[in-house]
Amino acid sequence: MARPENWSKLLELHLRQNHGTAFQAFVNKVFGRIHGNEFIPIRANGSKGDKGLDGFMAPGGTVYQCYGAENGKSQKSSNVCKKMVDDYDKARKSGLDMKAWKFTHNMVDGLTADMVMALDGLVKRGKSDGVEVGHFGIEGFPVAVAQYE
Repeated sequence: MARPENWSKLLELHLRQNHGTAFQAFVNKVFGRIHGNEFIPIRANGSKGDKGLDGFMAPGGTVYQCYGAENGKSQKSSNVCKKMVDDYDKARKSGLDMKAWKFTHNMVDGLTADMVMALDGLVKRGKSDGVEVGHFGIEGFPVAVAQYE
């Protein structure tokens, strides 16, 4: 087992090495270990896709939407912003009793200003939709794991 002082470096390395569906698989594995059967990983269903849902916490109604940037850094923030908004809209239309929506990402150096503004727009939309909108990044992993231990 890694010593606590190395844990954050190992996490950052892992987040940088896993992008796309590999990042989503990592999130599913971590959340599954932490929450057991309360966390439901969601996979795409052919041409129907995943309806903007990458993971669902039941009970509680939290939807996790994953974005795994290559090497933990997005090259084009406008694509991330569009995906964020599109996936929120898809999740709202999914029919799930969504109480919270979390933009879950591996961007270890933080989000761009454009991404924060897009997320803030979704926070405001979420308030009128009755959905708590937020994000789950590198800072969230140690907190989630600490709750598990």
